[in-house]
Amino acid sequence: MRKILLFIACAMMSVPQFALAQAPMRLHIAGDQKLMFDAMQKVMKRDWKGAEMIYTQVLAINGGNVDAYLQRGLMRHELGDEAGQAADGRKAVMLANSGLQANPHDANAYYQRGMGERLLKDYPAAKQDIATAVKMTGNATWQTDLQAVEFDEKAGR
Repeated sequence: MRKILLFIACAMMSVPQFALAQAPMRLHIAGDQKLMFDAMQKVMKRDWKGAEMIYTQVLAINGGNVDAYLQRGLMRHELGDEAGQAADGRKAVMLANSGLQANPHDANAYYQRGMGERLLKDYPAAKQDIATAVKMTGNATWQTDLQAVEFDEKAGR
């Protein structure tokens, strides 16, 4: 549960900071992002299947939403669906690789690729990519995720 909540916190980090600073203004939030918030509500209630279904809806709207693949992969992990977890991890890695081809200095893409590699249980690659993202940004939440990957590796998860 702790790793899911940490990952949700990271997903929230993807909300543009200017949007948070401009809270009094009325913001337009895309449909897939509204659903991401709905899915987070399900996760907070430990409704893994409900969250998985919402993340699937998000991906029907926006098949390029890397965070939705990562989150759905975590839900599938909680549900014991290893094949689904791996499929979402592979798709997340593929999308992050495309992002890195476009911008090799994109720390978020390194982080996303690392989290996809974590779903694939490729812990050495996950640690390397997340460490790169942390080094580029100093993001403390990502540092915590790096420690969680190390824990998963030692625990043989």
